Amino acid sequence: MRTGTPRWGPVLAALAAVGLFPLVGCLQDIDKPEPEVDHFHHDWDGDGYCEEEPCEPGAEPGDCNDDNDQIYPGAPEACDGEDNDCDGAPDEDEQDADGDGYLGCAECDDTNADVYPGAPELCDGKDNDCDGSLSAEEIDDDGDGYTECDGDCEDTDTGIFPGATEACDGVDNDCDGAPDAEESDADGDGVMRCEGDCDDGDVDVYPGAPELCDGIDNDCDGHVGADEKDQDADGQMVCEGDCDDSDPTIYDSAPELCDGIDNDCDTVIPDDETDDDKDGYVECDPWIGTVKGVVDGDDCDDTNAATYPGAPEVCDQEDNDCGGDIGLEEYDHDGDGFTECDAKHPWVGTVPGILGNMDCNDGDDTVCPSLKVCPEICDRKDNNCDGFVPLDEVDNDIDGETECEGDCLDVGKNAAWYNDLDVDKDTYSTCGADGIAGTQTKALLYQLAG
Repeated sequence: MRTGTPRWGPVLAALAAVGLFPLVGCLQDIDKPEPEVDHFHHDWDGDGYCEEEPCEPGAEPGDCNDDNDQIYPGAPEACDGEDNDCDGAPDEDEQDADGDGYLGCAECDDTNADVYPGAPELCDGKDNDCDGSLSAEEIDDDGDGYTECDGDCEDTDTGIFPGATEACDGVDNDCDGAPDAEESDADGDGVMRCEGDCDDGDVDVYPGAPELCDGIDNDCDGHVGADEKDQDADGQMVCEGDCDDSDPTIYDSAPELCDGIDNDCDTVIPDDETDDDKDGYVECDPWIGTVKGVVDGDDCDDTNAATYPGAPEVCDQEDNDCGGDIGLEEYDHDGDGFTECDAKHPWVGTVPGILGNMDCNDGDDTVCPSLKVCPEICDRKDNNCDGFVPLDEVDNDIDGETECEGDCLDVGKNAAWYNDLDVDKDTYSTCGADGIAGTQTKALLYQLAG
């Protein structure tokens, strides 16, 4: 127990260090004052706690080590083996349970003496040196139960490890230093004897090898292939490129015929031998094939089913019968969107801009069979092709002017009644009955505005 007098321990140690021992006895006597009833206990380490009551002002009792400011009631436990919080004992992890010289709180496994910071790594699958990771050779990367330090000679392949069964793969599966003898590829053809190479001295012989028309069982299937014969006597075998050895007109580089067949074995049937529009005709001629659905050749447009030799002509600006010409009535000569084709031949084409047929005057773009496109205008024509010229566009009295042009009385022989002019300058117009100044005929009075 220490009282309110100063602590001389450090001072005595300093004096002893410099050889002033004679003073030590005096100072030791000073460090032992007589107890007084009003003494209080100091907070020697300045952590806010004294050892026991009474404490100096501002301090509380209970400090179990008043020489260390990290030790006091409720202090956070540090990894130092000390009872920092004064609860009677250090925390459990502040012990060295495995006797390796490291507290549990300072190492990653206090149950294993081989595990502590800086320990040498062992082949045991443990983080011996506590650096947070295993050494690369202690990791079983392929999950086959063996690590590199266990002897796994290829730790990225689950089929390779010490004692593994040898597979036919040219690899040292059991890690004994070399593959088995059957796993050799002596001729370098990519196939080993254990894989079925029936002649490991010939690079052209192995399972699945292409037959070379050489009389040898190149593919190791037990016999020479049938494609080494010329069945149709066209001078070429299948193994040489004949794609149909039953037809003498078919072989590699044969001339193409108009028959709908791939004669030259290039895997493509020429476009002019196919009926693209399904009208029964192909473009080439003469047709000698037997393809179902094809009647003949010489189709002049194989994209249009309505066009073929002898087809009926329709209004579409196409040479439907392949005769070499297109009727003039199928064109829109005046650009109004309509052709002259009659009602029996309606427009069925796809030419942009053409709307229909039955244009009654294909030389005048104001005349067509549509009021919307060709509305009636005052031009004495049947603009909408309905078979009639409107009455107000007809000069009935043959005076040179129609009603829509200004004739206000276009009947009989009133040839002088037109234009609504004020001939006598009396500000009245009577449409032809205006010969006397200052007079007017009310029944024939018209305003000049119409």
